[in-house]
Amino acid sequence: MAESERAHDLSPGLLRQRRNLMITSLALIFVTCAEAKFDSISMLGAQISFKNPKAIIDFIWLSHFYYLFRYYQYFRQEPDLNIQKTFYDKLCELTFQKVDALKKRAFPGVDEYAGDYDFRQMKKLSAWKREVTAVARRDRSGLENGSFQIDVRPFWLEAIRSCAHVFLNRSYVTDYFLPFGLAVAAIVIGTSYWVNHSLLWATLTGHC
Repeated sequence: MAESERAHDLSPGLLRQRRNLMITSLALIFVTCAEAKFDSISMLGAQISFKNPKAIIDFIWLSHFYYLFRYYQYFRQEPDLNIQKTFYDKLCELTFQKVDALKKRAFPGVDEYAGDYDFRQMKKLSAWKREVTAVARRDRSGLENGSFQIDVRPFWLEAIRSCAHVFLNRSYVTDYFLPFGLAVAAIVIGTSYWVNHSLLWATLTGHC
């Protein structure tokens, strides 16, 4: 199995921060959508009342930003996930026939090809133009390479399919990027609720 096709196990440290971040994210989303109010809780048969229940919201928010920062730190320390390699491997596979047809049009009569037309190895001429090196001539002395230019815009469908391959057939998104998405969603969804139910915000704005 190719390296880019293997599942990537999360490190224990990242796994802990991922769990904590997802808990605070889901808690903020739930509290906001349910418009929850904290007056008291029961613990081990004892009733605990809160004089300033708004402080609970602040505690959740501070925990959320702390775990978001910690998850980012651990995420940055993870080894290469091979996301780019997976994308380009699939893109080269999907575009091979098209690029090979362009090569045969540029160098008619030569059936040999050099490599797999890897987009990472092509010389970038502009945003949309690439220079490809391939076998151009064959004579008694052997093979001689030449170059031709291609426009990458006709490969937009293959690029989309390659992105879909990374997102759907690999666990990168759910393993590594879903926590970031949930964390941002919790911030977007919960900001207005926090402003109206935060002791910290009320103190800062003088509305205690």
